[in-house]
Amino acid sequence: MIAFASTFFMLDLDFRIRDAPWLRRYLPIDEEHTLSPEDTYRLSKLMDEEMLEAYTRAWGMRSVACRLLGEYYAHRDDSATRFRREAKPPPQGKPPAFRAWQYLDGRDAAQAFRLANESKDLVPFYLASDRTIEESRRDALARLFPELREMAAELGPDDGLISIEKAKRKLGYQPWHSWSRQALLP
Repeated sequence: MIAFASTFFMLDLDFRIRDAPWLRRYLPIDEEHTLSPEDTYRLSKLMDEEMLEAYTRAWGMRSVACRLLGEYYAHRDDSATRFRREAKPPPQGKPPAFRAWQYLDGRDAAQAFRLANESKDLVPFYLASDRTIEESRRDALARLFPELREMAAELGPDDGLISIEKAKRKLGYQPWHSWSRQALLP
């Protein structure tokens, strides 16, 4: 069994090469959403997932791709600098970057990889622990991306923009560690 560390960056949400806005089909984003990598790192992760599927077809090898959402570690001093009270607009003159405002605690990642190794489901899963902003992601999205206000209105105040429901349902994944609220900066 291979549990592969993949990434949500394959969605090409932010840090894009071109200035064109990323097109969201729906929210929250799930594993069925279109992937649209523009650079070699993101493309390499997509190709890695394709290779795992090919190995499964060819040799019956079990594999699962865990798409990590910004992994941070509670013991690192710089991790606390990732959390804010509210989402900030991009610097003047920069195109807006669509952010998920979610993170994955390293301890929850370990739990998810253990569950993935025990799983019979050979599909990709998004993994996150909590938010990186105190403001609701729904409100942040509507404020910074007015064109998405209608789509954002469908989200609950605590819903992630990228859903981890499939990992909860299929793997039994449950984030245990939430230190973002204590780490928020003024």
